[in-house]
Amino acid sequence: MKNTKQRKMNSIGIRRWVNGMGVEEIGSAGEGDRKVTAWRRSDGQIGLETNGDPVVGVEAEEWVGEFLPEAAERMMASERHEAESESGTK
Repeated sequence: MKNTKQRKMNSIGIRRWVNGMGVEEIGSAGEGDRKVTAWRRSDGQIGLETNGDPVVGVEAEEWVGEFLPEAAERMMASERHEAESESGTK
């Protein structure tokens, strides 16, 4: 995974969470102070950049599934493809 989106992360907390790993922007919802941006690290972990503290782990994954369902489906398809490639099945 590489940095596919060049938008700068504004949150110090989310930058710390990334910790030098590859990251991609999954999507965002809302505007202004209510905007939430979802990021996926190269290890598959999801993090939400918010106006406050970042949200990571299961809560972030659930948020993506609820508010960015198309992105969640793309991630699941990508994970299935990677698993199939690793196992040699299609």
